[in-house]
Amino acid sequence: MNVVFILFALFISVSVVICFYIRKISNLHVQYEKTIDFTIDVTEQKKIESDLIIAKQQAEAAKPDFSDSAAKPENFKRPLNLLLAEDDVINQKLMKAILTNLNWNTQMANNGIEAVELYKTNKFDAIIMDGQMPEMNGFEATKIIREIEKKSGGHIPIIALTAHAMKGDREKFLEAGMDDYMTKPVAGEKNIIEVLRKYISDN
Repeated sequence: MNVVFILFALFISVSVVICFYIRKISNLHVQYEKTIDFTIDVTEQKKIESDLIIAKQQAEAAKPDFSDSAAKPENFKRPLNLLLAEDDVINQKLMKAILTNLNWNTQMANNGIEAVELYKTNKFDAIIMDGQMPEMNGFEATKIIREIEKKSGGHIPIIALTAHAMKGDREKFLEAGMDDYMTKPVAGEKNIIEVLRKYISDN
């Protein structure tokens, strides 16, 4: 009888210990999942905050500066007809807002392939071309356009858009067949007019 009681007590003790560790492991698993969820939430929140900061900086840069220290830029006498090749939606909207405010006509391309096709079927005063785009980047699109010009004649100004202007970038853009470049976010109307006036006349 004593042996049976001892075995029963031992069984109960082992069961309690097993249950204790199962519960502890389960709690650790829940805590681990919560930690993962928290890490993901924090990462996503940081990305959203970063995107908002960039958008705010771009919006501030897009505001025209007409203070006494910065003379109001002299617009072209005629509305320009531009092709904007840019895949980023925020940059598209900001650039479109600036160009529309100048009363210029703008057609949009989301990648290099669309830019080349629009160039073939339209007459533009200039192309503002983002360097990095999906499917076909701005450098490849520019080279194709320059090859077309070798056969058909003419030379359309192509202005590169770059997020990070670094030493040697200008040479890289010129080598690809581009005429000039602007750094994103573009510093408002004055910046665009000053760059385009190098290549486009009012006639």
